[in-house]
Amino acid sequence: MIKGTRISVPLILEMLASGMKIDEIASVLNIPKESIIAAIIYAKRLVEGMNVEVSSG
Repeated sequence: MIKGTRISVPLILEMLASGMKIDEIASVLNIPKESIIAAIIYAKRLVEGMNVEVSSG
């Protein structure tokens, strides 16, 4: 969750994956873009060191 909100990190990642830009997400969710960047960093740290297979379709 984004601190002080009910917005989840997976929601932000889904919005990014759909092609939205950080500024757009910040505007739609009414949160600072620094919170979105923090969510990305948080997600990165969760998967660091894991062998994650990514498929394109």
